[in-house]
Amino acid sequence: MFLSSYALYHNCPMTWQLRQKARVFLAGTLWGSLFGVVITLSLQEQYAIAYQKPSEIPSKEGNSDLLERKCKQVGYPSLDNIRVTSSYVSAFSPFLRTSLWVMEYVSHDNEASSPVGTRSKSSFYKDPDIIDTFRASNTDYRDGAELGLSRGHLAPAQMHTQTQKEMDETFNLSLNIVPQLMSTNGCDWFRLEKMVKNLSKKYNETWIVTGPAFIPNEYGNESENQKQKVWKTEFTLIGEKRVAVPTHLFKVVLGKQASLGSKYHCAAFLLPNSPIPDELPMTKYQIDVEELEGLTGLRFFPELRYTDAQRNSIEKGHPLALSTFQSPVKWKDMCKESVCEGGYASFSKMYRHLSKMQSAKSIVELDELWSEAQALGYATRLKKDYETLKDAMLETSQDMQS
Repeated sequence: MFLSSYALYHNCPMTWQLRQKARVFLAGTLWGSLFGVVITLSLQEQYAIAYQKPSEIPSKEGNSDLLERKCKQVGYPSLDNIRVTSSYVSAFSPFLRTSLWVMEYVSHDNEASSPVGTRSKSSFYKDPDIIDTFRASNTDYRDGAELGLSRGHLAPAQMHTQTQKEMDETFNLSLNIVPQLMSTNGCDWFRLEKMVKNLSKKYNETWIVTGPAFIPNEYGNESENQKQKVWKTEFTLIGEKRVAVPTHLFKVVLGKQASLGSKYHCAAFLLPNSPIPDELPMTKYQIDVEELEGLTGLRFFPELRYTDAQRNSIEKGHPLALSTFQSPVKWKDMCKESVCEGGYASFSKMYRHLSKMQSAKSIVELDELWSEAQALGYATRLKKDYETLKDAMLETSQDMQS
């Protein structure tokens, strides 16, 4: 079109005014053509990226480091709202006000000889890059304290001590923190974190994915001929920004060792975000990876699970139909290859006792457990929890009588 306009301009007799208008038209045609080419190339690039596998998605400037490359190597669980820090990769959910998952990469070949990050120098902070509408704050979590909730780490601070920056980033309230019951956070979740840390020492490379889960309860109408299944998910929101409190938390661990060649070991765990009064082996919380995927809607380590045909389809730019997605088993059960059991800290027994108090069915039972707490030396730490639990029981009792 531009060439034909150019020929018309030079070959046709025109007045001075017409030539001026023709110049404007010709310039507009030229710039319009160039703009169209730029937009077309941009859309083609975006379309190509949309169907690339995670390992081919271009890195943002400044994020092309070992962590990001290694996490893309096994594949992200999802591809929306990805954020990369020096400690972990995360997928933020504006709806939940927390991350859907965080992914860590541990390689002892790259560990610092003298870790310098210390927890005492870190503090919980609001993410400066998330708009205020969706951004969690310390005030939101203070509102959840009456429910016994704490600021629970997804990527544990104890795993990121190489630099103070890495340690600090684990205290990001939007990317790495979820509302977690303190009694679980300080006991069985701590056991799980300790176990994963010990397991990671047995592998040259370890990938860890952690996140919140919102597990439904089943209820429905049963008859002689059929049972209609209905599922209902209920969860709490805390604070002015309505931060979602998960019903459960999960952790998936993938290990690779040089002696195993291209083989991997994997294990997944799902813990309730509710009181756990009894001590159970950590393997009691183990869950099949695909079952966890069905509950969370995530796909763990997808790069290791494509068939050759699927990989060829992706590389040709074709979207992958979920109905044809196969899951070749390329890993062994980590807990059958290693001992999956975590250690306790000195405070874990106190939080186990708190779980028992939170599970009390009556005021009489609660008072008995409180007497035991005093005898065990937990009175100072658990007094406020005891008073809150008892007030709630008394209020419930009065409501039932009225």
